[in-house]
Amino acid sequence: MAVLLCHVFIQLFPYSPDVAVFLAQLLPFSGAAAVYIFFVISGFALSTRYVRTQDSEGLAQIAASRYLRLALPIFAGCSIIHLFLLTGLIPEADLRPAPWSDFLRFEPTIRHLLQFSFFDVFFRFSEESAYILPLWTMSIELYGSIGVFVLLAMCGCSQWRVAFYVVACVALLPTATFSPTLGFFSLFIGGMILAELHARWMPRFFYQYAILGVLLIFGALAPYLASHRPTFTYFAGMIAFCSAASWLPWSRAFLENRLSRRLGKISFPLYLTHGPVLWSFSYWAFDAVSKFGFNTGLTNTITALLTLPVALVAAWVFEPINRLSMVTAGQFGRTVVAFAKTVLLKPAVTDAIEQEVSIRISCSKMAAEN
Repeated sequence: MAVLLCHVFIQLFPYSPDVAVFLAQLLPFSGAAAVYIFFVISGFALSTRYVRTQDSEGLAQIAASRYLRLALPIFAGCSIIHLFLLTGLIPEADLRPAPWSDFLRFEPTIRHLLQFSFFDVFFRFSEESAYILPLWTMSIELYGSIGVFVLLAMCGCSQWRVAFYVVACVALLPTATFSPTLGFFSLFIGGMILAELHARWMPRFFYQYAILGVLLIFGALAPYLASHRPTFTYFAGMIAFCSAASWLPWSRAFLENRLSRRLGKISFPLYLTHGPVLWSFSYWAFDAVSKFGFNTGLTNTITALLTLPVALVAAWVFEPINRLSMVTAGQFGRTVVAFAKTVLLKPAVTDAIEQEVSIRISCSKMAAEN
């Protein structure tokens, strides 16, 4: 929702430049903060099951399915843009005014669609070839996920794992200032730390709740304090905000209510589909509202307000596709792990059993001879 509000009210349809600057300092309108929180939540979600169960096979299944889990809904979302370009719902770039004319200037071909959805979006992203601009985060999400799986495989059973995670997170946080891409990985590790703490600790005393309240305020002010630059303050603020929001009782109650759960259910679909909505519906809505002769600020605001419900409905319609992608990716992960166990592990186990049987037979013969 924050990414949608940022793109609608700040980047595409601001009431005025001053209002856009003001809104950008508020957490609910901070698209950058939302992306950073997304990375923290990814680290938490990918590791919390393993933290609680120590199920190595389950971890391997999640790792094997991760690429498809991201790629399949991305392909579906990009296919919508592809169809809109072919049918004229999104006009040719030279016929669109700015900012709609700045992107989607390529020729839509099946090869381009497949290459971007399954390769470029993860390994060679560029705005010139992108079907959906917010997908610049997907390469970081994939590499960050791999980093989580590697850390869990290497350190997940160690009694010192939390200390190691803390050291790694603290070491990476300062790199956000000069290398945001490297700093992003500290957010995934921050999520892993939260998963470990949630499995073993709950606040009980007033001073603990007071500290969490301070962390929540610090996180809420991080967009303002960091002036929207990817810095130590911003990244640390988002980790602090996630930890406080998930432990404070009133914030937990808010995040667990029915509306929040429904928004959470369509969060990834909303991230994927609001781009197609902005480049199709919002384009034509802006053109229609402009004909009424309102000033720029009012025209932008009306278009933005019309866009929000359409984007939410689009995400709701897309959600079954996202759910099917989850099921398909999960089945693929289980199949890969089962195949690996059959092909790679079974021969080794069989050899070990045969060796054990051979040793026991030899020992029995020696005993009989004696």
